[in-house]
Amino acid sequence: MSEEKYEMLLYLMIAGAVATAICLMVFILSFVGNLIKKSKRPPKVSLMLTIIGAFAVGIYCYNHFNNLDFLPKGELNPSAVVSPEGQYKIRTYHYTGLFYRTARAEVVNIESGKSKTIYFNDYDRSPAVQWIGNGVVKIGRETLDISKNEVFDFRDTSHENKTLPPQGRI
Repeated sequence: MSEEKYEMLLYLMIAGAVATAICLMVFILSFVGNLIKKSKRPPKVSLMLTIIGAFAVGIYCYNHFNNLDFLPKGELNPSAVVSPEGQYKIRTYHYTGLFYRTARAEVVNIESGKSKTIYFNDYDRSPAVQWIGNGVVKIGRETLDISKNEVFDFRDTSHENKTLPPQGRI
């Protein structure tokens, strides 16, 4: 996903969150008004809009914080590292804008052309990539086994290492 599309989606979801909050306020005010009037009819429209809005914002927040495939594309670093067997290629990306200090790496299966993000790290720009063995790669400080579908996402780690990992060419 490009940086512009990602920012547009972010602003759209913020607008959705604001609209959901407004619908929730209308629902609460209508509900309180019905209690005061002793009306038995609940405010159905504002309740449904609140539930739908909360569901949409919840899905966005889950993807934003847990899904590596939801990350924006970033700017490609010029160096790509091919595995010793020639089966895989690792490409690294850096960000400007919202993720100005993060880096992402993806593994590309050369035969099929399919790519998957396997590395996302904060305080990084162009992580050093070194193949250790058959399907095992070291990106920055992290060693990942591609055959076991291992991924690294700094958002999932409990410790925060604020030092720059080993860097490659940019």
